[in-house]
Amino acid sequence: MELNGFNRGLEAEKVITIVDQDEKTLVCIQFKGQPRPELIPIEVANLKVSRMLIEFYEEHLKYDLSDPEEEVELQEINKKRKVQKEK
Repeated sequence: MELNGFNRGLEAEKVITIVDQDEKTLVCIQFKGQPRPELIPIEVANLKVSRMLIEFYEEHLKYDLSDPEEEVELQEINKKRKVQKEK
């Protein structure tokens, strides 16, 4: 088993992207102090950096604002994010 940044005790800095490779979903994570990001299985990333993954998804989701229901949903998400940031 190859050691990844988490196994080496490194701290994740940022989720760069999420890719599908050979029928597996991998998260490209930049670790602090490392020159290159690493591909980490989504199952591992979900356990280790779930909040970081949620923030990545929130930043990269696309909404169809021509659909009134999605516009209301987006407004609710933004309200919740604002409240969380104020805490």
